[in-house]
Formats: sequence, C-alpha cells, structure tokens
Amino acid sequence: MADPDYLLLDEILLSSLKDRQVEFIQYGDPVAFRYLFESRYRKAFEERSLRFLVQVNDVPLEQMPYDLLQMGGN
Repeated sequence: MADPDYLLLDEILLSSLKDRQVEFIQYGDPVAFRYLFESRYRKAFEERSLRFLVQVNDVPLEQMPYDLLQMGGN
C-alpha cells in the first residue's frame, strides 16, 4: 500500500492493526525486504495464517516486485 502521508506511522492505528493480527512491514531496501519476507513471513502467508500490510513510500509502485504486487490481490 502506498502511504505518502505516513498515516501508518500512527501508534493508535498500528496498535489496532496488531490487535487484528495484521503485521506491518515497511518496504525500502528491496534486498533487506526480500530477506525479511522470505525468512519470516513467506510460510505464514502461504498458509494464510498471516495478514500483513506493506508500506511503500520512496519506491514507485511500478518498481515493486511482481510477486508482491500479485499478493495484494489476495
């Protein structure tokens, strides 16, 4: 999700998301993100035991990894 106004940095909103078992991940460095996602989140995502939001600020959406964009539709 693009968040140009940084709304997802609001502590109350983040707390509410955690209460609903939604993980919040910031996307910046593509290599660091890929490592984090594959090592911590991939299995849970495939098992559908995890919901998460990816915050994208400084990266144009057309430069996002294709598989990540496709997951947005799930």
